[in-house]
Amino acid sequence: MMCRHAVAWLSLLSLLAVGCNENFSSAKKKVVAVDSFILQDFCDSLLGSDIEVVFPVPPGVVPEDWSPSASDIAKFQQADLILLNGGNVSEWAEKASLPTAKVVKTWEGYQDKLIEIKTGVPHRHGDGPEHQHDGILGFTWFDGDLAKAQFEAVKEALIRIEPKLRERIEENYAEILTRLDNLYTGIEGALSTVKNLKYVGSHPNYHYLARRYGLNFEYVHWEPSVMPTAEQLEELKGMKPDVFVWEATPLPEADEAVKQLGIATFVITPVSGPVENSYWEKEMGNNRETMKNIYKYFKKQRELAAAATQNRPANRGKNEQQNEQNSGDDKAQEGSDAKAKDDGQAKSSENATQADKSNASDNAQDDDKTNESDKANEGGDGDGGL
Repeated sequence: MMCRHAVAWLSLLSLLAVGCNENFSSAKKKVVAVDSFILQDFCDSLLGSDIEVVFPVPPGVVPEDWSPSASDIAKFQQADLILLNGGNVSEWAEKASLPTAKVVKTWEGYQDKLIEIKTGVPHRHGDGPEHQHDGILGFTWFDGDLAKAQFEAVKEALIRIEPKLRERIEENYAEILTRLDNLYTGIEGALSTVKNLKYVGSHPNYHYLARRYGLNFEYVHWEPSVMPTAEQLEELKGMKPDVFVWEATPLPEADEAVKQLGIATFVITPVSGPVENSYWEKEMGNNRETMKNIYKYFKKQRELAAAATQNRPANRGKNEQQNEQNSGDDKAQEGSDAKAKDDGQAKSSENATQADKSNASDNAQDDDKTNESDKANEGGDGDGGL
């Protein structure tokens, strides 16, 4: 009897253990591996701590220059879902052996809108190897429409692996989509008034931004952490840009060297790689504020130019008035000098006349004295002759 009860208890404990194991298994988080900052942020925003997001690119490294190690690739292979950004951000994935059933190419919904560079310029980032950026560009999130299409692809992929969380995912998606609308509306509003400017980027990162918002962009290959050479500065000067866009905060002396050319400088980050203690949406918000500052800067320049134009006629009138006054003073002085000259000449003439009169009077007196003397002499001679 006791054995029978013991067997019953053992059976119950076994069932409870199996149930606990099943609950533990079902509570295990799904693992999602991503290859760009935006995909990491989208996953975190939609499900937060309910999933584990693997993004092995270290802070300060851009995915387009990142080469995964064997252990990094293993993390992707072992994940429940693999989200790839596409373009030059995901070039490594073309050579890696990834389970096709787990891979979602988030760009497939807008593949016809991707931009391809045929011939990139060879260059290097710091001490890294020489390379060039050609092929499909991956910075699609600079176009708000493409970013929202990618966000939808992430949402659908997460629902597929976590169907029980569909309602929560949909609610979060609607909320975040509203924030994205506000983000890109702000960008469009800021850039719509500065389309006539010429931009030069420190790297070819802004093709989608330029196409979406009608901006005139050209590119050089400068490192923000390296002082540009005299030749590079001369080349930039010849490009005649209004704005130079750094991809990261530059050396102060490098930034100042560009400003000395009469070129405004701003920092717009591509936001492809992870930023420590930050997230993609926040960094793109910072970019939006920078774009607003471009608008504010050139608005201020226009106001200063307009004020200078308005002040110029007033200053010219004031100068003309001063010149007229000076001319009048000169004429008055000339009249005064002429009068003084005339007065001097008149006085000299008067003095001469008086002198002539005095001389004439003296001469007359002398003549009278002479005549009287002659008469006296004549009288003396007559008496002596009698």
